[in-house]
Amino acid sequence: KLVTITGYLAPSANYTLTADPTVTADITAKALTIPDAAVTAKTYDNTTAATITGTLTGVISGDTVTFTGTGTFASAGAGSGISVTSSSTLGGASSGNYSLTQPTGLTGDINKASQTITFGALPNRNYGEVFALSATVNSGLTVSYASSDTSVVTVSGNLVTAVGVGTTTITASVAGNDNYNAASTSQSLTVVQGPFVSWTFESTLSPVLGSGTATLIGGTTSTYATGVAGNGVPTSGTAVSATGIVIGLDFRQSATSSKYWQLQLSSDGTTFVNASGGTAAIASGQNAANTETAFSNDGLYVNNPGSGSQQFVTGITYTLTGSAASAYVNNSNFAWRWVSVFSPGGSSYAAASSTYGTAGTARFDNVYVQYLKQSAQTIAFGSLDAKTYGDSTFALSATANSGLSVSYSSSDTSVATVAGSTVTILKAGSTVITASQAGNAQYAAATSVQQTLTVGAKALTIGAPTLTTTKEYDGTTTAAVTAGALSGVVGSDTVTASA
Repeated sequence: KLVTITGYLAPSANYTLTADPTVTADITAKALTIPDAAVTAKTYDNTTAATITGTLTGVISGDTVTFTGTGTFASAGAGSGISVTSSSTLGGASSGNYSLTQPTGLTGDINKASQTITFGALPNRNYGEVFALSATVNSGLTVSYASSDTSVVTVSGNLVTAVGVGTTTITASVAGNDNYNAASTSQSLTVVQGPFVSWTFESTLSPVLGSGTATLIGGTTSTYATGVAGNGVPTSGTAVSATGIVIGLDFRQSATSSKYWQLQLSSDGTTFVNASGGTAAIASGQNAANTETAFSNDGLYVNNPGSGSQQFVTGITYTLTGSAASAYVNNSNFAWRWVSVFSPGGSSYAAASSTYGTAGTARFDNVYVQYLKQSAQTIAFGSLDAKTYGDSTFALSATANSGLSVSYSSSDTSVATVAGSTVTILKAGSTVITASQAGNAQYAAATSVQQTLTVGAKALTIGAPTLTTTKEYDGTTTAAVTAGALSGVVGSDTVTASA
């Protein structure tokens, strides 16, 4: 920089100075320091960027100087006491006059990062289903799963198998590592009853799906005959203690005089009997021209298409549960057949041993068998408070964990009766109230629960008696007394007191 020197004087009046002399010189930047420099701890982000804080020392009063504290961790992984190299910079209007002496010997911490698992609500699943879980985690690490109740579902990898009916908690977890903390989150999963497996059956009884020539079971060959059958050998799936069977199909038949079809069952694969003890249903109606089409619980299907029309009926099902299914479930010899029934009487149909005739053109579609497994249910029925004769009616409040309604009975209806869930007290004594739930296709009958209801006698009070104060001497101490009025008698009961 140029330096002008002033203050020179002429040596005498005989001389003058033409100019002040000049020289050049350097002004070096003032060095600043950050004696309290420190590294701010950060959460693992897979980078080596560091932030440094502290106070600048050495700034001349009035100057504006700031600093930006940056640096580099020696490694990006989580840890403590990691070496940091400062690369901080100065800023502000006066920063050009200063230099920064970078702090040395710095260390800092990189803390483990938290993981966020995305695991949405789980819809209800059917018993027997196998399905995949799909939680994700922002770290990219592997998610593992666990079930709080392995009697409801089991988990292998991300595959869940519903092995029972009920509710369990599915926990999605990610183990921590050097850079991430462990994380977990949970969702509730409810498994409901449903067909636990649906099978396509290999038939040994000449089934035909579709129109064409077929030999009817026990009948003759006809180009207008179609029969369908199946046995208990599945081509896929595994039966696990089934307690019910659903046989289903869709049916089409043109106008015909042979309108009776019979569902028959066999427990040995050879001897067939007409279906019984089950529930027959048709899910869909038929063409408007068709009338009187029906499917009854004895397995008889009455097909009555209108003249010149074709009848399409879908969702024909026959369901067997409980004792009605016991001979057929878990039985590899189980077989069934759906046959055209020769019916010379017009409105009657043949027994299992009768001769079978032919039907008009018919077609069977979507033939299936589903096995059901009934789940256990329990009844919660607490003890009953003692009652007193004359008390008002009261409600019973047993519940079944299946959600099905509970029924009640009284062992002694002279003491108390039950209508629905309402108890009416009739006299003092005791009776046993039994809570029951019969079950349905999804749930087996519950074990009944009994509670004793004790009804105590009602206390009466007697008003002041009337005493005859005088009597004629009779040699005794007996006094004549008239009893007072009774208070507390129930309804129209007749009660008297003797004095």
